[in-house]
Amino acid sequence: MKPMKTRAAGLGHPEGPYELDDGRVIYASTCASEIGVWDPAANQQGQFAYVCGGSNACMLGADNLIYSTQSPNVGQRVAEVYRPPFIQRTTMDARLEVLATDTNGIPFDGPNDLAFGPNGTHGFKRVARALAHQAKGRIMVVRLGVIGTGWWATFNHIPAAIAHPNAEVVAVCDINGARVEEVGEKFGIAGRFTDLATMLAEIELDGVMVSTPHLTHAPVTIACLEAGLHALVEKPMATSSADAAVMVAAANAAGKEILVPCGWNFCQFTSEAATLVGSGKIGEVRHIVCQMASPLEDLFAGEQMRETADHMYRPPASTWADPQRAGGYGWGQMSHSLAWAFRVADVDPASVFCAAGMSATGVDYYDAATVRLTNGGTMALSGSSTVPKHLPTQLDVRIFGTEGMLQFDTERARLELRRSDGNDTVIHVSMSDVAYDGALPIPRFIDICIGKDVANDADVVNGARVVHTLDAMYRSMASGIVEETASAS
Repeated sequence: MKPMKTRAAGLGHPEGPYELDDGRVIYASTCASEIGVWDPAANQQGQFAYVCGGSNACMLGADNLIYSTQSPNVGQRVAEVYRPPFIQRTTMDARLEVLATDTNGIPFDGPNDLAFGPNGTHGFKRVARALAHQAKGRIMVVRLGVIGTGWWATFNHIPAAIAHPNAEVVAVCDINGARVEEVGEKFGIAGRFTDLATMLAEIELDGVMVSTPHLTHAPVTIACLEAGLHALVEKPMATSSADAAVMVAAANAAGKEILVPCGWNFCQFTSEAATLVGSGKIGEVRHIVCQMASPLEDLFAGEQMRETADHMYRPPASTWADPQRAGGYGWGQMSHSLAWAFRVADVDPASVFCAAGMSATGVDYYDAATVRLTNGGTMALSGSSTVPKHLPTQLDVRIFGTEGMLQFDTERARLELRRSDGNDTVIHVSMSDVAYDGALPIPRFIDICIGKDVANDADVVNGARVVHTLDAMYRSMASGIVEETASAS
């Protein structure tokens, strides 16, 4: 037997150890609730990362990250700071990430030793995630990435996601590195990237939330679909019919969902209205009046949006008020009203004629459009950005059929189906019910990422119908003639 030599003592129930490339040795110091490190050159030991609980089974993965387990109770010792049993990994800059808490829905009790399969660390990681997805009767915690860290992402998407008990935002990505760091620090998000491809390659995700400028929605979302991820992408889904068609094909090829977070679409009363119209309660849809108006005169004029003065960031004029970057009321707001009309009426646009009134920056302040539907019906569209600031956004949609009509009005909190035979249906809604809630789509997206069988009330088909309509509408503004939509060609 070879003689043994003591190199370090007093390490507090060490597990591991593992030698790093630089000669230092890492180990799980269970009694100290840390990943410890011993430097043989200096014969000095110290703390590599404080991980709370009872760290155990320290190993270095092929991805140069440190993998260990949490076993809260070791012998008679109870950890001072309790952490439930799980498998964890620690980055070289001492950030901790939880990887798995159970196998096939059975919670870990006291995980200890780790072993990696022939594919190395990444193989282990993905097996753990796959087992979590397959767990029966268990709600998994989905891992989300956020792409674009501007106003709406920081005001709405990220807060709504991190408040959800079954989601965690594990990465943010933006071309503005300073903003990435600010957002990561504010919301406690470890993964911080300025390159999308790097984030997709390095971080295990279930879904992404895309909140980049309008023109970039399509390429960013397509890249995420091709990486096998569900995508929530801000409206408008795209800014051309060609891009929308590619997004439909990409979603179908990947077997993943695109969700466009138009808040009214995800209200319960919207589902009820769609069911009534879809079941033929008003007969065949022949005409739609779709009117929307917003208190956003400043935003579409290239000025700061008054009510965002105390927000972390403010909406940029480059997104909302630049005609070269899909600014204007149609792309920015009528994408909401059209999404609701198409969700409830389930019709397709064929052609559009539009006249518009412009802001000082050259984007549409006011829109008046007529739409021919593929079923021969018609639709009248109206948009205005100059509602006084003390009033809420207005949405008024009336759908006329061969046997009756459905009317929805947020000013009066009214949703009624009136039939020619008098057999009416009134869906009772309050002013709070119809008030716009931007956070409402986020839980639905999380459910989709979990794998629940839930409705996507603003899916890629709905998003494409909106884009086809707006694409033709803006072409008509420029040409002064009726323009066909891509869905009719």
